[in-house]
Amino acid sequence: MSFVYGDHEVTFRDLEWDQLTTVGSNRKASWIMIGDFNELTGNQEKRGGKMRSVASFVLFNSMIHHCGMLEFPCYGDQLSWRGRRGKQIVRCLLDRVLGNDDFHDYYPCSKVNYLDMIGSDHRLILLSCAKSQSFARCQFRFDKRWFGKDGLAEAVDSGWNRTRNFRVPRFVEKIKNFRNSISWWRKNNIPTGQANIASLKAALEEAKNDDSIPHEEISKVIFYF
Repeated sequence: MSFVYGDHEVTFRDLEWDQLTTVGSNRKASWIMIGDFNELTGNQEKRGGKMRSVASFVLFNSMIHHCGMLEFPCYGDQLSWRGRRGKQIVRCLLDRVLGNDDFHDYYPCSKVNYLDMIGSDHRLILLSCAKSQSFARCQFRFDKRWFGKDGLAEAVDSGWNRTRNFRVPRFVEKIKNFRNSISWWRKNNIPTGQANIASLKAALEEAKNDDSIPHEEISKVIFYF
């Protein structure tokens, strides 16, 4: 695994691509690169600002090609950086994960999630490596703050005293029924605090995608979030 940070100066950044190309030409094992590359593969990976010449993307794309790197399935907003160039708001895909054929063959179900932009002008990126699809069961935890909430007592009673074919369930079955009943109640009763946080996050995300809102105002909100 190589953690990459692309230099802000184009000359030094191009030297990095040359170095990675040299490493990649002799590498036979699985390999991934992850980080803030500070570079794009083309103008399609940016919104706002001046259009760049096609020639300016050649060295970066050449490095990706010669190292045999491929993108991963991505989820979330891939325009991972937000800033200002003059008076214009610019959003770009600067942060990414790349893997060669060997890595993709070994972890064919891997994916990349672009997380919320909180406390930074970059989004966090999360790589999940998987050889197969995972259907892990969520761990059940009872929260004492649920006591007194509408519908909880009924859910407990329904789950614990549930019968099947007029047969009294075994203790293990009663625990399972209790868990399922509480889980169903929980999914349909989102806590007020959690709902408020989700609402604020959604509003913040909408504001970040609105290029008419000054970058400084967004930065202040992110800092205090």
